[in-house]
Amino acid sequence: MRVVLRGDGVACGADTCPDMCACDWNGDGTLDTEDISAFLEDFRMGDADFNHDGTTDREDLVAFLECYIHGCR
Repeated sequence: MRVVLRGDGVACGADTCPDMCACDWNGDGTLDTEDISAFLEDFRMGDADFNHDGTTDREDLVAFLECYIHGCR
């Protein structure tokens, strides 16, 4: 089973949180300002590779904010 870390170090596998929204950064099931705060904290620490390209950079910030603005579908 492949394990993915989804924000705040929350470990998820295909059977434990398959429908998780990528921009629900704190993994609490709700998309809110707490996700923005958690993402920005991780971003400042260099641990917010939202687009999975191996680095935390401006592109991750933009991608996260686009996801947050458009919401989870």
